[in-house]
Amino acid sequence: MGEASASGPTSGSPGQWRIGLQQGQINVHDVILLGIAFAAEGAAIPLLQVRPGFVFAH
Repeated sequence: MGEASASGPTSGSPGQWRIGLQQGQINVHDVILLGIAFAAEGAAIPLLQVRPGFVFAH
């Protein structure tokens, strides 16, 4: 996947995944931390889930 920019996701990224404060955009209150995977010494990857009932913007 390419890097996201200020204008939105790049080609190859899911279009419904928008970060922001508007309705249908994911914000800090919509994300649940399921766990942390330790990939290498000093490197960790968060395992995240969008809260149940979240409605993505169209």
